[in-house]
Amino acid sequence: MGTNEKKMVKILQAAVILLSVPLIVIAFYSHPSADDYGYGSSVHLWIQEHGYHVFGIIKCAAEFAYDYYFKWASSYLDSFTGALMPDNFGCYWISALIIYGLLTGGMLFLFRSVASCLGGKESRWIGAVCALTGIVAATQNWPSSVEALYWFDGAQCYMGYHAVSLWMCGVLVLYLFCEDRKRSIRLLAASCILAFIAGGGNNVTSFMDVLVCCFFSGCAVVLKKKRGIVLPLAVSIVGFLLELLAPGTAVRGGGDYSAVIPTIIKCFRWTLRQYILDWMNLGIALMLLFLTPFLVKLMKKTAEKYSFRFSYPLLVLAGGFCFLSAMSSPPFYILGESGPLRLRNLIYVNFVILSIVVYAYFLGWLITNKLREEQTEFIAGIYDGMSQKYAVVLTLLMLVWLCAGEPRSYSSSLEAAKELLNGSAAQYHAEIKMRYELYEDPDLEEIVVEPLSVKPEVIFFDDITDDPENFKNAGIAKYFNKKSIRLSAYDPEIDYE
Repeated sequence: MGTNEKKMVKILQAAVILLSVPLIVIAFYSHPSADDYGYGSSVHLWIQEHGYHVFGIIKCAAEFAYDYYFKWASSYLDSFTGALMPDNFGCYWISALIIYGLLTGGMLFLFRSVASCLGGKESRWIGAVCALTGIVAATQNWPSSVEALYWFDGAQCYMGYHAVSLWMCGVLVLYLFCEDRKRSIRLLAASCILAFIAGGGNNVTSFMDVLVCCFFSGCAVVLKKKRGIVLPLAVSIVGFLLELLAPGTAVRGGGDYSAVIPTIIKCFRWTLRQYILDWMNLGIALMLLFLTPFLVKLMKKTAEKYSFRFSYPLLVLAGGFCFLSAMSSPPFYILGESGPLRLRNLIYVNFVILSIVVYAYFLGWLITNKLREEQTEFIAGIYDGMSQKYAVVLTLLMLVWLCAGEPRSYSSSLEAAKELLNGSAAQYHAEIKMRYELYEDPDLEEIVVEPLSVKPEVIFFDDITDDPENFKNAGIAKYFNKKSIRLSAYDPEIDYE
């Protein structure tokens, strides 16, 4: 690693830390909403009666998950973790921190594992550069911050389990290249455990895990080794079937599934028009341009170490597109629609990862098939050959563009910082705490509260309605053991569905 490259890595590290600060701080102003109360009410009422007894709480959550598996939620772990809603323990903010840590740590682990296996341990820093850049791109521009981190039930079900899947991918990479038998066994066991956990959150991640394990199994067949990888494949298939064939899946989807071929066509069309053409913007282009010299170094080492020719760039590009399209297939097949923003968050994270991976493969193809040795060396050494101030400016330009946000909206960290500085997050927090004083008053049975005056974009997901029979009102009333809870007036900004 050259002097300029060390400086660039430090800037990336500082940027990720700096951008994480408002995302973490604003989590302390977040509060439960919508399904949080419905999922968490059983455990909450149990705690009110029996106190904080660990085994009793786990038993209560397991009973709730068992009931929901047959009635509504098809995932075999999501309902269990959903029942352990952090507000039951007075720390709703902690889920956002855990999910954010799992996601960023998972991306770092995955890229470092790939770089280490392809180019040797001395190439881990290149994986770190790719991960840090990808973290900025993903967390600053995903479709919905609140559904990615701050609304507990939606975030833990989707982004939380997706983050576990990234860890599983990193472990599978290490297993595929590991030569030590004992360590291989440990990695294989870890991959099976992670596959089981990741498959229990949502059917998209569960299906994605099957595809990932199929890919690694194919690599094992080509390499004629590591055939133990069929074990995590089997676990992921079982997990997916537990989701797909669950009674709750039929209930939620109405039992009327879409035809397979039209679903596949719809997924391809949706992915191309709604995702690829929208997300492949100047920010992603700058990110890939910035990573080019680093990736050229890694691909050059890979070609030399394994005599790999990168012969199928178009096939890899098509495979990445098909993988993204496949992520939309479960909701299109089961529900007949593309799915909520929390699902698009997962697809966007994978889009960023796949953009880097596919681009790296394309660079490998250029190195081994088109470029001369001196051209490859020139590209790999661009940052070493320029002045330090230009290297710094290029890094900052790429980061600023990734963090600029859309024309009519800020990026995640800028929006969070804005809401912290203008007081809207604090005002939202204060108004919810005032409601809680009424909810927890034992003398009140029928409670009427005023609509919220502020709804911070980063942490506000939904609110109750003026209809006490609405499912959200019923859920919060059950949670606090009240006859009814409702708004004093109709709020046109609230979803009644």
